[in-house]
Amino acid sequence: MNRAIIKNFSSLCLDGSILPSPWELKILVNEDNLSYLAFNRGSQEALWIDPLLDDHELSVQVSQELVGYRYLAVIDTHTHADHLSGASVLAEVLKTPLKIPEFRRLLVR
Repeated sequence: MNRAIIKNFSSLCLDGSILPSPWELKILVNEDNLSYLAFNRGSQEALWIDPLLDDHELSVQVSQELVGYRYLAVIDTHTHADHLSGASVLAEVLKTPLKIPEFRRLLVR
């Protein structure tokens, strides 16, 4: 069962932090796990960071809301001991490169 919710970056920053303009950030919050969709309205570029496999359908839905955007990459920043990564599946759906740390590439081969 998917319990993820979508938040904007500003709603999570108690200190009033903002992202460098014109980048915006949507955050999928699923229990203690966070996935990020960074997007630039000016250049219409976007990228996913650490998408969860459990949130795959929601990640695709949120991606489809950005009509006409070019996805630069799906990035998996580290090995996740508490959940399965959805990075490779989402990268395939979005037809965009999957970026993973070098040490993980050695394990995947």
